[in-house]
Amino acid sequence: MKRKQTILIVDDNPENLALLGNIMTKNGYNSGFALNGITALAIAQKKHPDLILLDIMMPDIDGFEVCKQLKQDTKLADIPIIFLTAKIEKDDIVAGLELGAVDYVTKPFNEKELITRINTHLELQATKKELRDTLATLAKQNDELHTKNLKLEQLTQELKEAQKDKLFKINKAYERFVPHAFLSLLSKKSITDINLGDQIEKKMTILFTDIRGFTSISENMTPQDNFDFINNYFGQIEPIILQYQGIIDKYIGDAVMALFPYSVDNAIDAAIAILKMLDEYNKILQRADLPALQIGIGIHTGPLMLGTIGGQNRMDSTVISDAVNIAARIENLTKTYHTPLLISEASYLELSTKTKYSIQKLDRVKVKGKSKYVNIFEIKLVTNG
Repeated sequence: MKRKQTILIVDDNPENLALLGNIMTKNGYNSGFALNGITALAIAQKKHPDLILLDIMMPDIDGFEVCKQLKQDTKLADIPIIFLTAKIEKDDIVAGLELGAVDYVTKPFNEKELITRINTHLELQATKKELRDTLATLAKQNDELHTKNLKLEQLTQELKEAQKDKLFKINKAYERFVPHAFLSLLSKKSITDINLGDQIEKKMTILFTDIRGFTSISENMTPQDNFDFINNYFGQIEPIILQYQGIIDKYIGDAVMALFPYSVDNAIDAAIAILKMLDEYNKILQRADLPALQIGIGIHTGPLMLGTIGGQNRMDSTVISDAVNIAARIENLTKTYHTPLLISEASYLELSTKTKYSIQKLDRVKVKGKSKYVNIFEIKLVTNG
C-alpha cells in the first residue's frame, strides 16, 4: 500500500491552518501544523515532511529565515518548500526562490492550482529521489564491479603465472626426453614448436659407448637391480657429455649415443673424461662387491640429418646418417683391438690440436656392413707421474 505523504503547513493564522488541512486531507495527504517558524523547524527535524507550505509573515522568525535554516541543514535541505503568502511583490518572490523554495503561491489561492503545484513538486521530488537512488545503486554496482575486476585481474595474473610455471615445468620435463640443445639446433624455442618432419643437415661428431659383457653381468641381478645399476652408471656419464657441449641422443640398453655439434675435440675430451671417471667408479663398485665395468668408445665425424620421425600421435627425435653406423661399428672394434677408445680418420682430421692427445694410427679396416675401408686411430690415456 502506497504511503500517504505528509504536508507541513506553517501559518500564524489558525483558520488558514484548518482550511489548508481540510484541503490536504481531501486530496489524500496527511497534514502537520505549525503556528510559527520555531515550531516549524522543530517539527521538520523530527518528522521530516514530504513538502512544506510556508507563510512568510510570522512572529519570532519569518518564512524567509525558516527557509534559509532548512536549506542549511543537510538532512532537511531536500524538502520542497512552497511559499504560500499574501506578499505579492516581485522582490519577495525572487527572494524566496533564491533562498531555495521550489515555488511561490500568493493568497488568496486557487485550490486546484495549489494542489496541482503540490502534486507536481512531489512528483519531481520523487523523481529526483529515484534518480539519486539509481545513481547510488549504480555507484555501488560500479564499486563492486571494480572490486570484481581487480580480483579477476589478480586471478588472471595468477593463472598466467601458474600456466607459465606449468609450461616451464612441462618444458623442463620434456627436456629430459628432447634436450634443449636439440631444439636449438632445429631453431625451436619450445617443445611445443616441434612438428613432425622438422630436420636439419649438419656435420657432427658421433660418440658411441657401451658396457662390455653387460648381459652376463645383468643375469645375476633382479630387474630392479638392473635398472638401478644402469641408471646409476648413466648418471655418471650424462654430466660429462653435457659439460663438453654434447647432446645425448638416446640410450640403447647399456649403450649411449651422443652428438657433438660444435667440435671433435669436445667429443674426445668427453670420452677421455668418461674413461677417467670409470677408473674411480670401478673402485666404488669393487668396494660394494660389484663387478668392475669395461667400456668401449667409438667416435666418428660426418654429415647427418637431425630431426623428428614417427606419426602424429607418437614421434621421436633421431639422427639419420651413415656416419652413425660407422661410429657404432668403430665402437664395436674396441673389443677386437682391446682398447677403450677409437676414432675414425674423419674425426682425426677435424681435430684442432692433435698434439694434446696421445694418438696413433692403429689400422685400416673394412667396417662390418660397409664396402669402404676406414682408417682408425687409437687414443691412449696419458697418466701423470
